[in-house]
Formats: sequence, C-alpha cells, structure tokens
Amino acid sequence: MNTSHPVSCSINSVSFGFLDVSDIKTLSVKRIENPQTFDTLLHPVPGGLYDLALGAWADYSCTTCNLNATGCPGHVGHIDLPVPLYHPIFMDQLLRLLRAKCAYCHHLKMSRKEVNRYLCKLRLIQHGLIVAAEELDNIDVALEKKDDEAAASESEEYSPDETVIRRRNQFVKKSVKAAKINPWEWKREKNEAVADVRRTLVKNFFKDITAGRICNNCSGISPTYRKDRYVKIFEKELSFKDKAKMSMGDFRVKNAVEVLGSCKKEVVDGASNEGNLDLHISSDDEEKNEKTHDQTREQQTNKSTDTVTGVPKAKPEKAAQRYVNAMEVRAQLTLLFEKDQEIFNLIYNSRSTVKKSINVSPDMFFIQTLLVPPNKYRPEAKTGDGSISEAQQNSLYQSILKNSEQISLIFQDIMNPDPESTYRKRDFFDLQEAWCSLQDSVNSLIDRDRNPIQGAAGKKTEDGIKQKLEKKEGLFRKNMMGKRVNYAARSVISPDPNIETNEIGVPLVFAKKLTYPEPVTSHNFKDLQQAVINGPDKWPGAVAIENFNGQVVNLRTKSQDERLALANQLLASSSNSIGARNKKVHRHLTNGDVVLMNRQPTLHKP
Repeated sequence: MNTSHPVSCSINSVSFGFLDVSDIKTLSVKRIENPQTFDTLLHPVPGGLYDLALGAWADYSCTTCNLNATGCPGHVGHIDLPVPLYHPIFMDQLLRLLRAKCAYCHHLKMSRKEVNRYLCKLRLIQHGLIVAAEELDNIDVALEKKDDEAAASESEEYSPDETVIRRRNQFVKKSVKAAKINPWEWKREKNEAVADVRRTLVKNFFKDITAGRICNNCSGISPTYRKDRYVKIFEKELSFKDKAKMSMGDFRVKNAVEVLGSCKKEVVDGASNEGNLDLHISSDDEEKNEKTHDQTREQQTNKSTDTVTGVPKAKPEKAAQRYVNAMEVRAQLTLLFEKDQEIFNLIYNSRSTVKKSINVSPDMFFIQTLLVPPNKYRPEAKTGDGSISEAQQNSLYQSILKNSEQISLIFQDIMNPDPESTYRKRDFFDLQEAWCSLQDSVNSLIDRDRNPIQGAAGKKTEDGIKQKLEKKEGLFRKNMMGKRVNYAARSVISPDPNIETNEIGVPLVFAKKLTYPEPVTSHNFKDLQQAVINGPDKWPGAVAIENFNGQVVNLRTKSQDERLALANQLLASSSNSIGARNKKVHRHLTNGDVVLMNRQPTLHKP
C-alpha cells in the first residue's frame, strides 16, 4: 500500500464463521472421489488428489486457469462424506448440549424462567448495557415486595413464572429504548468489559443447563450420554426406578430422526443473528464436568428406595448402553435448536452485522464436506532414482476416501443385496464399524492427537491441521511473529557509562538498516543532501528517496555522480494540482532520534 496516496476505503469489521456445505462447494472446483492418485505411467488420475483442476502439477498446466506451475495460484477441491461426522474440536460442547436436552419435550431441561433470564441478559449485553443486565436479577425481589392487591390481580392473568418473564421483557425494552443505542452501530466497536461479561455469562449458561437431571418443563427424566475417544457417543440406560416413573407418567422416548422427518419445522421468532462464535469452552473443563456428571449420575442411579412409585427396592445393576450414531445426534440437536432457537441465536453470535433473521443450526458441530487444498500446497517428493513420492498429507485424505468408498459399498449391499453371492451379507454393524473408521480418519486430519495410533508408532503419523497452526512451529508464529519485520531489529542490551540514562546505544549495523522517511525542507536540506551523497553504505547516509507521487528511488544501485545529481534536486518543487509536496529521504538513524524499545525480561537476568 502506498501511504502517500489517500485511502478511499477502510475495513469496517472482521468476523469468523463456519463454511457450510454450500459455501464449500461454491469454493471448490472439483469433487475428489478417487483414492488412487497416479496411474501406471505416473500421470495424475482424474478425480484424484492431484487432479489438474486443483492446480498445475509438474509439466502439466492447470485445467481451471490454464496456467503453469509458476503462475497458477491453486484451486481447492472437496470430498463429500457419505454420512455426517462429529467435528472433533467441538464435540465436548456437543455432548454438553445433548445432556442438557430433554428427550421428551426436546427443550432445554432448564426452566423457562431461567432460560428467559439468560435471554434478557444477553439482549442487554448485546447493546452494551452491563448495568441493566446486573439489575435484571432484582426484578424477582421487586415482585415479592409488591403490594398484595396488585400482585393478586396480576396473578389471576399470569402464572408467577409468566409474570416474571413478562416483567423482564418489559424491562429490556425500556432499557434499550432509554439508552438510544443503535445495535448495528454498537457492534462496530469492541468493548473488552462487555466481552468479558458476556464470556462469563455464556460460561455460566453452559454450566447451568446440565445441573438438573429432571426436566423443569415436562418433569421427564432423560438418559445421560458419554463419549468414547471423540468417535462414539453412548446413551446410558435409565435406572429401574426411573423407568418405572416414566412408565407411570406415560413418557415415551421417540427416535429423533423419525420425529424430525414426520413433523414440520417450527418457525421461532427470535433474535436476528447468525450463530458462528463462542465455541471456546475449555476442553479441560469439559472433561472435568463430564467425569463429575457421570459420577453424580451413577450415584443417583444406584440409590435404592423403598416406596417412591410403589416399586420394591431393586439391586443396582450395571446400566446398559446404546450406541447413538451421528445422524441421530444431529437430529436431536436440530429438535433442540428449533425449540429454543431464540436463546441459541444469542449464544452463538456476539457481534453479527446481519440484519435479516437467520436462525442458528447445529450443523456447525458436524462435518459433511471436506475441503482439499490445492496441489501446490501438497508438493510431491522426488527421490534420487527419479521416482515420485506423494506428500505425507495425502495419506490422510486417501484414508478418508477409502473409508467413504467402503461405507458406500456397505450401504449398497444392505439396500440391494445379491441373493446369489456366496460372501457373508454385510449388515448394519458393518456400517457402524466403517462409520467409526471414517470418524477416526477425519479426526486424524484435523488433530493428530485424536489419531487412534498413539505412542511410538503415532510419532510417524502426519501432523493434523491443528498441529500446523498451533505453537511456535505453527504457520502464524513461525511466519508472522518474532521475525524480522520492516523497521525493527533485535539485539542484546548492556550498560554503557558513556551515554545518558535517557539514551540508548544502537549498533551501527542497525543504524544503517533502520531508516526514517524525513521530509526535505530548507532547514534540513544540507544534512539530507549529504546523506544522499554518502549513500546506503556510509553513515550517516540514506537508502532511498521518495518522490512526490510516492515513487521510491533506491540509492543502492546509483553511482556517486548519480547520487550527487539527485541530492541537488531535493528541493525541486512539485507540479501537483493539490499543492506543493516535499520529497522524503529515507535516511539512517542518527543521534537524537526517538526509538521505541521493548525489553524481554525473561531473556535478561537482573
């Protein structure tokens, strides 16, 4: 960017979200479906990982942009998965939502009154009203102190919980109206205090939704869930006593896939925001809460009572477990998000600028389509004998393609069995096993720590996407942080009695490399003229001259006579229509310059 020219536009906001299936297919230029990469002549196979539509390869031009390997920027492809899979990064929060859902009414087990409290607070925080959000808790106390006559007249029309919800909603409307804040203008600015309050509120929300075992809306007792290696989710069976309670109450758990397919989707009027953030609940906290939840559940399940439902005391038995596939889990979360759409629209969005109503979907917790990077980012390795070896990253994608193909074949055998075949007929258990293998392959692609092969053998596996981004050797810190950048240098420090306490000594090699663009005036003409004549190798000198239009002339390629001619023209006036503009000389650092220093305390002993 040329800083001498005026800027006509600026970045208004930056947001992060999830690419859904339609977005991925819009970016993609080719579907990758062939596990084989090369043919017998070492040519890229169409539909393989080195398909020429994804970019130029070796001497072959790209079929998308018709450019060679030097000019082709690369194009992404995609892999369609035959079944939905869990996103390993967000599986902990998925399990928390699954435990918070009622299996009978498909609402959150949290009471409507408590859900409304979080809903109103999030609305106020969305407008930056922190004080009003804290005052919201005082509405319940104020209603209790209300005079009996007014309370009696209002209780005839509304239940106690409905009265509190009604008062809260009125309080939110009055607070927002009194503040006179435009939410779309407010979201352009970042406020750390508001963000911290919202972060704490969301954390408390996810903690409270799994606090109770009995649904506060329909009084149903839902089974609990556990996960196994970020691959499987199991549903724990209810205890004998809880089963008897649900049987007497005529509670029946229906399959979520069937319920979702038979009923129409409800349209819930709620907050007009798209969910794409706040999936930052700590995995360590999730693991601790999961263990605590399981222990509490087992203690409550194993307690035997004499007479609660007329059922005699039974010996505690080990509860049976049922495997729940990702398709059923997604159906359950879809029902949950439809029932409590309003609160989830606010939870999973903090700074959306979308004004039209877009409801949140639980698809962010699942993977249906994978992006495949261009060929130039997966270069092949050539050995000394001329043979070609694929990139290590390709092995992860090949495993996904093979497992996807296996699932498609099993599904085809189940739907259209061959009566004349002598092989064993594959059933749903084979499909589940292949499903789990595909989940392992996708987990290994995203995070190497989720690879089922661990220990000494696991060290040879390819790094996942997470490992390529995190820590010091990741793409961000390795290329963007702690490296040499423009107008910056790094060195050790030591005391020097020859300089003042408010001064610092800079090595001469730094003074020649670090430059400052100083405008040429009649007051500093002589100094800058001599700096240009000295050139870049003699201190105090100059590295370049910046003209009126922003053009930079490098003095390193100029001779002594050429530098002298340029130095004599430093005060030449410009013919710009907006007025005279001075030239700038990128000179070396000199005595008296102001510098910004940063000391690393961990690198220096006192």
